[in-house]
Amino acid sequence: MTSRSYRQHCGVAEALDVLGERWTLLILRDLLPGPQRFTDLARRQPGMGTDLLTSRLRRLEEHDLVERVPLPAPANGSMYQLTERGDDVRPVLAALARLGATWLPTTPTGRRRYDASWALTTIAEHLGDRAPTALGLTVTCDGHHHSLVVADDGTTSSVYGDLLDPAVRIEGPTRNILAVLFGRVARSEEPDVQITGDDADIDAWLDAIAHAVPFATR
Repeated sequence: MTSRSYRQHCGVAEALDVLGERWTLLILRDLLPGPQRFTDLARRQPGMGTDLLTSRLRRLEEHDLVERVPLPAPANGSMYQLTERGDDVRPVLAALARLGATWLPTTPTGRRRYDASWALTTIAEHLGDRAPTALGLTVTCDGHHHSLVVADDGTTSSVYGDLLDPAVRIEGPTRNILAVLFGRVARSEEPDVQITGDDADIDAWLDAIAHAVPFATR
């Protein structure tokens, strides 16, 4: 046991001995949509520091929650991804996202950071099998792509990257996109956000998000 262990013979305490340290669950959150390079993880957690990120990743590797895999050729280097055991944390993070979303303020306040991938990961967990049956949705902002994919069984998942032919594509500044997705601004009133796709598909996606996510339209 570590010096910071709760030293309790209990499953909850044992899990918290591994997962309860600051930043750890947020690292796992950022790996839910797919593998990430060290620099990608560091970019999403600028207040963490690279030494601490290295330490947290090493501990997650030791507990078989995260593993390193080679980058796709022809790139060199490696990236981190969840192991099968790491993916078991998914429902825990989904439950935290559902609970935390009910407390989120309507817009980021103070010095809060915001990231489209965080929002879309939360949206995917809330949508479940209520997403439109059309092809997925891709959001592009700040030079990064993030997509919502609907599986054959109707469930929704969030993934890093661009879809080849999404039913709906949204592009623009992150804050403006989030305002439209959460129904705080009508898409017709947000000139900085470009939404392409069939009108019926666009309406279906925006309506599904507005009705599924607790902080939408609030």
